Amino acid sequence: MTEFKLPELGENVHQGDLVRLMVAPGATVAEGQPVMELETDKAVVEVPSSISGTVKDVLVKQGEKLKVGQVIFTIENGNRPTTRSSSERAEPAASQPKSAPAQKAPAAPGQKASVAATQPSAPAPARARAIPAVPAETAEVAEFKLPELGENVHQGDLVRLMVSPGTRITAGQPVMELETDKAVVEVPSSVTGTVNDVLVKQGEKIKVGQVIFT
Repeated sequence: MTEFKLPELGENVHQGDLVRLMVAPGATVAEGQPVMELETDKAVVEVPSSISGTVKDVLVKQGEKLKVGQVIFTIENGNRPTTRSSSERAEPAASQPKSAPAQKAPAAPGQKASVAATQPSAPAPARARAIPAVPAETAEVAEFKLPELGENVHQGDLVRLMVSPGTRITAGQPVMELETDKAVVEVPSSVTGTVNDVLVKQGEKIKVGQVIFT
């Protein structure tokens, strides 16, 4: 069971009113998918999920005042725990077939049977390793664009960029600080992967929808 908590919303922003909740028990969510709209004293912002899986319990109600760090909902059958456990098991499972062929040469039918018994388990870890590789490649070619910043806010000045080529990022992780005419806000990433190219510079004026990095 994994808890999704309200992430940091920006400098000096510690709470907000839940305008709209976009998930319900039984709904499937993915990393980076918007799951709620929150109204702070500075703007109305969409909050993306930092985890993937199936929503089990929703612990808040529309119109409720939420604080940073508060549990919003719980997730079961999450992708992260499954991937980690399968990859951890993949290493010892993969080592068994290596020792089995070494015994296969000197020995007879009994050992062949044990090799055959371990072979079905070998493809399973191989598939488990392939699962995380696919999103990693997709993330490298994905474009991260400046999301909506709030009502009537269409651009801002890049105060600080927190990533560079080669940096590993996850969905929900703050990647830049942007100064609008209303406030200085931290902007979280909606994608997970390794930064390939950064297409903006510190101090540059950036518009909503502009590509920041790939």
